[in-house]
Amino acid sequence: MPCYIFPAPRLLTTQTVSCKTSSNMRGFTLIELLVTAIIIGIILSVASLAINDGGLDRQLQNEAERIVALLTLTSQEAILQSEEQGLYIETEGYYFYHLNEENQWKLLENDELRRPRQFTANIQAELQVEGKKVLSEDTTTHTPQIVIFSSGEFTPFTLRLRSAINTRLSYVIKSNNLGNLTVTRDDW
Repeated sequence: MPCYIFPAPRLLTTQTVSCKTSSNMRGFTLIELLVTAIIIGIILSVASLAINDGGLDRQLQNEAERIVALLTLTSQEAILQSEEQGLYIETEGYYFYHLNEENQWKLLENDELRRPRQFTANIQAELQVEGKKVLSEDTTTHTPQIVIFSSGEFTPFTLRLRSAINTRLSYVIKSNNLGNLTVTRDDW
């Protein structure tokens, strides 16, 4: 409550009104304000991590879309060149192959788009071909698990790209034998 000094009417002296401070008119202390700011900061950071997954969702989606685009390109190349092509997937990455005249799978080396690619450390791959898990740790024989025929058809497969940090977050690429590819986000 403010204090005022005012001249008294008809008197030559000035009157002073005493001020009482009320205990219920106190403000917040600095510690209370800092604690509140810290709590709000923690809540916002947890909420943003829960919504954004730290960019993992976008990273998985980009990789899934890249694989689908490369498989679509490979299917078109197989039709145009009238030769079978293949995709070998391992836990660290994937490689594109073509079947040469001697019926041997050869790595596509001079193709900039379909070059060997590595997954980032945050991505794990699980491959099922015709319902059977086929992703192996054997890197000595690179026989493609997925064959793209010269007719444009695919070996039916399901490829799950999963986050190594948040294992509930994954993208699934599915193909039927006609070469139709679908990408879905799978949160289970």
